[in-house]
Amino acid sequence: MHLADGEMCLTDEISQYVDFWFDFEEDPIINREPTDPAKKSIVILDDGNATDATTTQINPTIVPQLVISYYNIPDVLKTGLESNVSQASLQFEGQYYNEKDLQKYSQEVNIPFKPLKTNHILGINDQSEPGMESMLDIEEMVGINPLGETWYFNDDVKNISSDSSLVNILTINELNDLPQILSISYDEPEANLCAGITNCDEKVVYLAKRYFIRANIELMKLTMRGITILVASGDDGANDFYADCTNTIFYPYYPPSSPFVTSVGVTTLVNVQYKELQNQPPIYTDRGPLYPCVSGGDEIAVSINDNLFGNFTSGGGFSNIFP
Repeated sequence: MHLADGEMCLTDEISQYVDFWFDFEEDPIINREPTDPAKKSIVILDDGNATDATTTQINPTIVPQLVISYYNIPDVLKTGLESNVSQASLQFEGQYYNEKDLQKYSQEVNIPFKPLKTNHILGINDQSEPGMESMLDIEEMVGINPLGETWYFNDDVKNISSDSSLVNILTINELNDLPQILSISYDEPEANLCAGITNCDEKVVYLAKRYFIRANIELMKLTMRGITILVASGDDGANDFYADCTNTIFYPYYPPSSPFVTSVGVTTLVNVQYKELQNQPPIYTDRGPLYPCVSGGDEIAVSINDNLFGNFTSGGGFSNIFP
């Protein structure tokens, strides 16, 4: 690995051995801070259905109990685990883990509090600045599987490195003991990673494909060890966040475009139901009527027109480089 600043060229003898090249700049793996979606003004009627109104703004709340019931996921608090299960959140951009936040969440949704073990917190962590993305990832894992061993990986402080996901996966592959599931919520457009540089005869050397091939080798190594890699498919649909939907080709993101990961999209609920759940967790009584309990609904793909739960589009899971 070689870090360089400014223009550079590679001789033919060297370029064939170069996997990737980055200038001194911020880590290209991105996760945009979501904007606060417009709160839909609705009122809950006696029959549990919602209708438009101008009197009350509510914040529908979805808890792990609903997710477990909706998708028929085994409730490990009732069935137990047949074997040891481990899960990990791989974070970037200074997204940190906070134990007190996890404890509060566990109390609110009525699950056993199981703090992360010290040897399962790898990399840099600043508990005084918990991250929204990191805590969302960890708390959702713990909510669905509170008996599993949860891990946390973080690459650097406030995104000051420029080595991207490859070096992180390289580092993880050097560990003997790893969790069974890795969750990643970050991606980068295939077209933006590793711009072309020139060799010393002014011939352009495109390193993007080399980078993806090299990174895929590391992802492949992980899967050969029996590790499942789940990656968010993206928030920008198939046509990019900044586009006006006139692009002539789709705009895939990496690593969800890798054939060695599972790309995870997003759905939302319509015809939302608000009824008391069996074993209703304390969060609903603690937070009051403006945070009603979501008990069901019809699942559809998330849409930019969804003002209740989010106003973005799911995407990714395809590639312009790999078949």
